[in-house]
Amino acid sequence: LNAVLKDSAEIDNAAANLGTVYELTGAATRTETHKRCRAYLDVVKQLRTAAEKPKVKPTRRPDDVTYRRSAGEKGISAHKRGGKFLLEFEDSLSEASLRGALDAFLKARFGK
Repeated sequence: LNAVLKDSAEIDNAAANLGTVYELTGAATRTETHKRCRAYLDVVKQLRTAAEKPKVKPTRRPDDVTYRRSAGEKGISAHKRGGKFLLEFEDSLSEASLRGALDAFLKARFGK
């Protein structure tokens, strides 16, 4: 959105007080100049908001998937982070269960 913002004495006054036009108080806020300036800034804000892309939440896949040798057994949890996988499993997992869970992971990963 390319536009030139109109210069206003109200903007200069607010900047001199290290504030914004919206923060001005007192008799100065009842002048036509102040009202015109606020109306102009409100329109600029609306135009800018309308020009922004709507924020859409990205769809997410589950962060982790558990692979098991068979239902009811302990298995391994696979967490995908970017281009890497983090595999976690309990130290007490038997070799047979670990091999079975890894086979299930590889089958899901590579379809073999």
